[in-house]
Amino acid sequence: MLKKKYPILILIPHGGYLVPEELSGYETVDRFDLFMQADTCANDLFCFGDRVAATLDADASRLFVDLDRSYKDVSRSKPDGVVKATTLFGRNTFRDDVFPDETAIANILKRYYFPFFMAAERIIGTGEIDCVIECHTVMPMGPPAAHDTGAPRATVSVAHTFSREDGAIITCQEEKARLLLESILQGLGDEDQSIMPSGIGEAPPRSSLIRKFGISGVPYVRLSITKSLFINDTHFNYDYLRVDELRIRDLRETLWQGILRWYRRIS
Repeated sequence: MLKKKYPILILIPHGGYLVPEELSGYETVDRFDLFMQADTCANDLFCFGDRVAATLDADASRLFVDLDRSYKDVSRSKPDGVVKATTLFGRNTFRDDVFPDETAIANILKRYYFPFFMAAERIIGTGEIDCVIECHTVMPMGPPAAHDTGAPRATVSVAHTFSREDGAIITCQEEKARLLLESILQGLGDEDQSIMPSGIGEAPPRSSLIRKFGISGVPYVRLSITKSLFINDTHFNYDYLRVDELRIRDLRETLWQGILRWYRRIS
């Protein structure tokens, strides 16, 4: 029996671990940093195959090409820009006195950044997409470089607005966003053990994807789940940086069933 393809676009901007070849050898971060600084396992967890209209993800680490930052944020003085001068915990990304120059950054943007945005724009522009889900896995506590430093993070959160100088912009009706949250939590059952309640709200201040595509007229949500669901003593091997494949498979199916319940309710 063929699986039905649903008109959903999945965006996974931070799931990559690779160092772009243009910058290889200049980095100070190691395999552990690349694994943990990414939206760990996001490319696997949110890969629903041909059950959705399209999925766009990234191979390159967000430390070197952050698809959720403005391409204009390229200065070394902006450590949380599209190319990171420091990691989420304040460690230098590159060796002392090394940072990509304008030519190198322009080449990196051309190769890794703009194609992602152009592909998303083209897919949304077909008029055949009913909703966009931007997907993340996040640390259980806000790291030093984050907007929520030191704060506990929810098991699941859904952003459906962002702020602009002229006020809050709604990218998806609150009722629909809340239904997505409830549907995901329904699948997770008793696993929502976070201190901070799961909820809906606003995207982080520097999120660029929702600013770009959240005004396209297509409902757009930013879905985040905590890494503590799979990076823990039960499902993660710290020596080999390996997550239990069965756990990822089960979580992926749980997430998909939650999204599917949600889509059927709103469509």
